[in-house]
Amino acid sequence: MTQLEPGPNSQKAHYEKIHKAYAEHYYDEFSDRYRDRFFFRYLFQGLDLNGKQVGDLCCGDGINSLAVKRRFPKAELTGFDISPTAVATYRVSLNTQAFEIDLTRPVGPEWVGRFDYLICIGGLHHCVANLPQTVANIENMLKPGGKLLTVEPYSGTILNSIRNYWYKRDPYFDESNERAIAPVELTTEKMRVEKLAFGGGPAYYLIFNSLIFRLSKPIKKALFYPLMILEGLIQLIMPQFIAAVFLARFIRR
Repeated sequence: MTQLEPGPNSQKAHYEKIHKAYAEHYYDEFSDRYRDRFFFRYLFQGLDLNGKQVGDLCCGDGINSLAVKRRFPKAELTGFDISPTAVATYRVSLNTQAFEIDLTRPVGPEWVGRFDYLICIGGLHHCVANLPQTVANIENMLKPGGKLLTVEPYSGTILNSIRNYWYKRDPYFDESNERAIAPVELTTEKMRVEKLAFGGGPAYYLIFNSLIFRLSKPIKKALFYPLMILEGLIQLIMPQFIAAVFLARFIRR
């Protein structure tokens, strides 16, 4: 396969800079367990990815692909990320191929119609510099009937103004290339929503996003069990207008 060269995008430099801190928080056992319970149980429900071609977009070090492998050991995985450090780590972690690409630019013809599934957990809101092109890439990479499984910060929450302020002030964000999005921004003539839910309570902020609050590992560990219990209860009654994220399965026509 050809190595795809990313274009000029500040996200690449940004994530190379914060990669170590990002990995320490988002790829630890507590964030992984949050992801497993509150993201993947919903997204993978009723699916069998064994024997399927699965692309992991914005793959990072491979934490989401490892979750796929735990459930579907015969899934065929390929990683994609803008960060060369993440791509190199993914190849080692998964012992499979990964490629450095910028999803805001057209992908090469070798990826057209290649995948049965694409997963992207918290990556598409980093592609708002050219989100229509990113969605077009997803359409092109999926086979007809293929599915996108994604979780993204939800722009419809009443807390979005606070989030936008934080994006401007916090050096862990690249404000010019990041913002919350809505499911409608990923919906096209070829891509329709198959399944949709909203979530993200206290554990989403303090456990999954512990980096943003600069929580140490001992504090995160102490908060984990009570916040996970609380999160489970809140998810049962959470109204959409306070949800931090949306969880969606899209199907390509």
